[in-house]
Amino acid sequence: MTSDRVDGLTTDVTMKAACRLASTANLTLSAAQTIDSVSAVAEDRVLVKDQNTDTENGIYIVKSGAWVRARDFNGPRDFVQGTLVLVNYGTTHALGLFRVSSTADPHVVDTSSIAFTLADTLT
Repeated sequence: MTSDRVDGLTTDVTMKAACRLASTANLTLSAAQTIDSVSAVAEDRVLVKDQNTDTENGIYIVKSGAWVRARDFNGPRDFVQGTLVLVNYGTTHALGLFRVSSTADPHVVDTSSIAFTLADTLT
C-alpha cells in the first residue's frame, strides 16, 4: 500500500477505514442525529447509502452544520466498484461489510450514481 500526502490513500486500497454507522433511510446531511438507533455525533464517519438522490451516497463526516464527504471518499480516485466499507455499530447494520456496487469507473462525486450492497455480516 502506498500513501500520497496530498490525495490520501491511492486507489490500490479497496478497503476503507470503518464507519461508525450506516444509514437505513434517506438522511438530512447536517447536524448530529440518530442513525440506526445510535446517536451520531460530530466527527463520526457515516456510510450514507440510502439517499433519495443516489449521487449523495458515500462516506461522510458528521458536523454540527453541513456534513462533509470523508477525505478518502471525495474524489474519482478514492473508490471503485467493489470497494469495501465496514460498519461498526447500529441495530441493523452493526458489523455489516458493504461494497460499492455501482459500476461507473471512475465515479464522479456528486454526479455519478453511487450504490452500496451488503456483502457480508461479521458476527
